[in-house]
Amino acid sequence: MDRGGQVYLLDAIAAIVLLLTVCILICTVLRVHLTRVYTLPEGVLGVMARDPRFIEAVYRGNVRMLESIVRSYVGNMPYNLTVYADGRKVLSIGGEVEGVSAVIQLTGYGEGLRRG
Repeated sequence: MDRGGQVYLLDAIAAIVLLLTVCILICTVLRVHLTRVYTLPEGVLGVMARDPRFIEAVYRGNVRMLESIVRSYVGNMPYNLTVYADGRKVLSIGGEVEGVSAVIQLTGYGEGLRRG
C-alpha cells in the first residue's frame, strides 16, 4: 500500500488549518484595533438648534426634513433624535446609539407641535 498519498493529504490539511488560523487571527487583531471617534453630540445638537429649518421641522413633525437636516450635520455617524412633547415620545429618527447623549428644550416657537 502506498502511504505517500496519505502523507501529502495530511500535509495539505495541516497547511489549510494553519492558513485559516492565521487569517482568523489577523482579522481578530485588525478588528480590535479599530477605534471609532465620534463628535460629542452637544456641539452638533447646539448648532442644529440654531438652524431655523431644524426647529421648524421639529415643530411640524416633518420626519423627512429632520432626517435630511440631521444627516447634513452628522454625516455617516450613527445618531438618534427623539422628540418628546408633554412627556410623550412624538417621533424618533436614526438608530439605537449607546454612549453619550445630549438634550435640548425648544420652547415658544410658532403654534407648538402639530400632529398629523
